[in-house]
Amino acid sequence: SNFYHYEIWRAEDESLTGKILLAIIDDINQTRFTDRYNIGSARTWYYSVAVLDISGRTSFSNYIPGTASP
Repeated sequence: SNFYHYEIWRAEDESLTGKILLAIIDDINQTRFTDRYNIGSARTWYYSVAVLDISGRTSFSNYIPGTASP
């Protein structure tokens, strides 16, 4: 009930080097996201979802790996 938006974050490696914000999603019902931003082929990236509430509090998920496919 306090949802404001989601943020999708991506990092280059497990140490979270080069972390960038990929998307801000305002629709609480959106359940999918496709990363098409300069991902390369067969490369592993690390993703996290942050949830922001209307009070400005942020909660991040753990980063999980994902491998790009051609």
